[in-house]
Amino acid sequence: MACRFYDRLARRSPCEGAQVATFQVRLCDYDKNPIPKAPFRAIRGTSVRRGIADDDGFASLTLPKQPEMLRVEWTFASNGGDASYPFGRDYWVNVGGDDADADAKRLFNLGYLKPGLTDNVNDYQRDFGHPVSGELADISAELRAFHDGGPRPDHEEPGGAS
Repeated sequence: MACRFYDRLARRSPCEGAQVATFQVRLCDYDKNPIPKAPFRAIRGTSVRRGIADDDGFASLTLPKQPEMLRVEWTFASNGGDASYPFGRDYWVNVGGDDADADAKRLFNLGYLKPGLTDNVNDYQRDFGHPVSGELADISAELRAFHDGGPRPDHEEPGGAS
């Protein structure tokens, strides 16, 4: 019985192989301009982690994969010690695998927040210069690579200019 008791404790311990997710969130203003050195806080339940974004506005976070959602709030570097955070939104920490549900979460994390998947796919396709089909399969490989740490897709303007 004691072994089972300690086994249950160990399985919940972050020191005993808990799965973590490492990701970056780009902190931007209302015009989608990155905010260098933005103070931020990551909120999960009653736990709050604070940090400062890098020179390009990226906040790096390493957190347990559960719970699945995380709230990030941020402000301008010039606000200094001001406790107000005018910007904030929720993110999926664990998007899952390579299926449509996981891709919908990837789109959400990238800021495509419309209620319909097709609308979000269309917006992504427009933003990255793809033919607008509304078909997730047309962008899924690129979306997964981009969201999961790959380079930003090239944006091709009509007529071939990048």
